[in-house]
Amino acid sequence: MKSLHLSQISNRLDLTRTFARWKRRVRGAKPTVHYYHQTDDPYSDLASRALPHLKANFDVELIPHIVPPPEPAAAPEAKKLSEWSLQDGVGLAIGLGFHPLPWEKAPAPALVQRAESALATTNDPVVFAEKCADIGLAFRTGDNGDLPPGGGDRKSALRAGEKLRRKQGHYLGATFYFEGEWFWGLDRLDHLEARLAPFAKAGRPPELFTLRRDVTNEPGVLNRTPRLDFFLSLQCPYCYLALPRVMELVETYNARLFFRFVLPMSMRGLFVPPVKHSYLSLDSKREAERLGLPYTFYKTQNERSAERGLAILHQVNGTPRAAEFVQSYLRGVFVDGLNGASEKGLTEMCERSGISVDEMRFGLEDETWRAEADQNRQDLLELGLWGVPSFRVDDGPAIWGQDRLWLVEEDLRAAAALEELRDAG
Repeated sequence: MKSLHLSQISNRLDLTRTFARWKRRVRGAKPTVHYYHQTDDPYSDLASRALPHLKANFDVELIPHIVPPPEPAAAPEAKKLSEWSLQDGVGLAIGLGFHPLPWEKAPAPALVQRAESALATTNDPVVFAEKCADIGLAFRTGDNGDLPPGGGDRKSALRAGEKLRRKQGHYLGATFYFEGEWFWGLDRLDHLEARLAPFAKAGRPPELFTLRRDVTNEPGVLNRTPRLDFFLSLQCPYCYLALPRVMELVETYNARLFFRFVLPMSMRGLFVPPVKHSYLSLDSKREAERLGLPYTFYKTQNERSAERGLAILHQVNGTPRAAEFVQSYLRGVFVDGLNGASEKGLTEMCERSGISVDEMRFGLEDETWRAEADQNRQDLLELGLWGVPSFRVDDGPAIWGQDRLWLVEEDLRAAAALEELRDAG
């Protein structure tokens, strides 16, 4: 199994930061943040609202760019991604207390092109944000009369933005770049603000423009046992990062946890480009540090290891040992550097979760896990998602991402309150 020791990522990032800082000082240039805006992307609509805040609180150059949607290899299932971003963007805005909310349906292509033409006329971040607000109104109403004046060369601006984004090393909109490091959307704005802290304006401590990220574990009245489906892969670092909080939620809200395992993306025919792989390795490390979790290795996908791990999980799924095995396996992969494809590595993962060698060998001979993994994948697709970690409480809507566990908690609390109301009636 190939792996990347995260000290390599830290060293590479430190060197990149040091070189960028040295180059800036030699040139006598101002610290510069680049913002990449995809005009029809609800996450970009939300991220653009941070531009005036950053401009007001930090003594940095802030340059907005417009960019096209990511290439299919970097963002597969484009239609589903668009549908999910529309739904998630609204939920995100509500969670932030933002008004107005992002649009609820995809804008017409002609409207998007006119909006891009309007944004191509300025690189002033505050004016850019004001235009984004007008564009958001036009996208919500479908009325092109709400659009700001156009006149910019949108095609040239898109080409220039994409060229610079590619050179600096990313693939998504709603992204900020500062001296060798990328930050996606409002979900990572706290990391960006930490980098910009040395440039906070004197006498004006930054008013952190951050999103609620973590669970509260405040149970209230519990009158029932909600079901929590956890769609996961045993090779996904974000599943590892989510698991401790998932287990806290299960305990706090007396939930019945079901592991809905799927094969890793690369084993489902979804290619992960190097630029995406690089960003995910950095981002998962940053998030582990924020959460206070040990994290040593970033693993590339390994077919044999994933298959063997899922075969064992299939055998114990639905029992208390399932959670113990998932914790042991993910810790083995991302902390201990164990190789699930080897007899020694998988044996250690099993034994420390109470699974004997004989049970392990029996599980490895059973191929029925493949049908379960495929059914879980089909169910996830029917729920409108395709990536992990994803979650669902009872028969509610599916939720994607370890950044949205606060929404999962709200659904768990609502499930308990619903039963309370039923009892009262």
